[in-house]
Amino acid sequence: MRRLLMLASLMWLTILGCSFNPNKEILIGKYCLNRSNNRDSIFIYIDNSYTHQYISNEGKLFQIKGKWEFSSLSNEILFKDFVFFNDKGVHELPPGNWFSRIRSVDDTEIRLMYSSEDDIFFYKKK
Repeated sequence: MRRLLMLASLMWLTILGCSFNPNKEILIGKYCLNRSNNRDSIFIYIDNSYTHQYISNEGKLFQIKGKWEFSSLSNEILFKDFVFFNDKGVHELPPGNWFSRIRSVDDTEIRLMYSSEDDIFFYKKK
């Protein structure tokens, strides 16, 4: 019984250890919001930093930088100090955390979900 418990514990630790080591390289790149004609973009970098930029209708560039973390357990990216922009710039709320669920579509596209109900997402072609 003790041997079985030790084997089960070892297997559990192995599974947990593997789940915390995602292949970050596949997440790196430029993501565009599917409803903004490429005016709203997120650039994800290998060093766990990101840049979010938005180009207004008048051509004014708004930009913010921060850090991101990937959770393989929930299949989400946490963007720290994130801000959503509109044509006037930064919304009235201060920067905060944004959790985005990751979806893969037909092995051709990666999506960072903004609103599943409304089918709004940032996408990157593989």
